[in-house]
Amino acid sequence: MEIRETIGIILLIIGFIASFFAPAGFFLIIIGALVFGKNRLALFLFATGVRVIFQPNGIASGIFLALIGGGLLAKNHYFPFGFSLTDSGRRKFNPFTGKKHHNRVNDDEFLKNSANEYYQVISQSQVLDDSEHGQLMVNVSEKLIDSVESYLKAIGRSDFTQRYYGWDFHLIARDAVNAFCMPGGKIVVFSGLYSVIGTEEELAFILGHEMAHSLLDHSRTLASAQKSKNRLRTGAKIGSIALSLAGYGEAAAAARIATNVADVGSHYFLMKPWGRDQELEADKLGMMIIHMAGYDVSNVPAFWARMSGGAHKNDFFSTHPTDEKRINQMKKIAPKIAGCNDFTSKPIMELV
Repeated sequence: MEIRETIGIILLIIGFIASFFAPAGFFLIIIGALVFGKNRLALFLFATGVRVIFQPNGIASGIFLALIGGGLLAKNHYFPFGFSLTDSGRRKFNPFTGKKHHNRVNDDEFLKNSANEYYQVISQSQVLDDSEHGQLMVNVSEKLIDSVESYLKAIGRSDFTQRYYGWDFHLIARDAVNAFCMPGGKIVVFSGLYSVIGTEEELAFILGHEMAHSLLDHSRTLASAQKSKNRLRTGAKIGSIALSLAGYGEAAAAARIATNVADVGSHYFLMKPWGRDQELEADKLGMMIIHMAGYDVSNVPAFWARMSGGAHKNDFFSTHPTDEKRINQMKKIAPKIAGCNDFTSKPIMELV
């Protein structure tokens, strides 16, 4: 238990005892819950409920509050990264962020289309899995996948990849410096990538970064945003047509203008900002994944700075634009990740 949590528990206990002698004890309960931080509302409701039970005519309300607080504590302890009575509802909570992600696409159809694209690429390429570079790719991919699955098992969220992820990976002969992980865990590495990486750790980070995009549902989020954008545009167009037919020409013209503005706005304010945010998320989770797999993350910032800037003009680093903020984040979190041993107390993206 962290020092802050210990202090919070002590304040809660002192406040609980003091409340029998002075009303100010309730303030200590509040302060203790706030200091504790995690599950503060549940702790406050539980402690207050137990205390109210001892008040005259307070048994019913006290039990009610204690049950709510205790229920929340149990939920947060046993289902810290999302809970639902159904597997499909439970999967709406991403176990790496602990949050619901924007999802307006059919999972089965989305993953089927992604798999079709993946196997089409593989079928049209020369597979180099048995080569020296291929065996390195296979070994690294297996280590990273094992670390992800072990993490999900440890937090009771193996459902996130079961039936949704069919992990597969191949090295293909192509001069392009690139690698990607499609939704559903389909990893492709181009042989040209080996021209710019020098260590197993560097390959691990690139693969971990790409796996992170998939595990964080970035592709599904973008597809959902595009679908929402298209629905907004279509709905506005239909509305403008209806206004025109009803004889409200000026209103219809205004609606068409609003449609165009909405289209441009969603492109820049809905879609564009996620580019950097998604890269920052993938950097963080990618580094966490390779650390859990036993790789050293201390050299990642220098590697990324070296390969993503200067004279290196290639497919992978041009589609993963760098900036000072990303490099600074890597430098900041690398030592924290290296010293992190507890990955299950909260969603992994909140640990550093």
